Amino acid sequence: MKLMLLIIMVTVFIVSFFNELMAGERYYYIPEYPPIQIELINGDGTSYEVPQIDSSGIALGIATAQHQFDFGTHRWQWSAGVGFYDGDDAFSIGAAKRFDRVLVDVTAGRGGDKTGVGVGFHGRFE
Repeated sequence: MKLMLLIIMVTVFIVSFFNELMAGERYYYIPEYPPIQIELINGDGTSYEVPQIDSSGIALGIATAQHQFDFGTHRWQWSAGVGFYDGDDAFSIGAAKRFDRVLVDVTAGRGGDKTGVGVGFHGRFE
């Protein structure tokens, strides 16, 4: 069991950093200047800028990624997650129940003006 866990950890490490190990600098050129702001004009002549990065959506993604449920438990389970990114925060809750050989989970979260809902189905190969 310890050997299997070590193999999985090494495999995840290698796969995670494979692109950085194999690619040269030409693939990761990042310009030195700030991102361009897009200015749109309303029908009444007023203008507004569109932000390039929506940090509330990223914070919501971080919050919903925190849910982990136990496949071995047949009882109801719950989970809560919080995410922070670039000054924005988000909160997410989830519940799960195992039915025979399938674990079903439902998660919902809110961050800024973004709302996310997800449903997952988990099983094992035998």
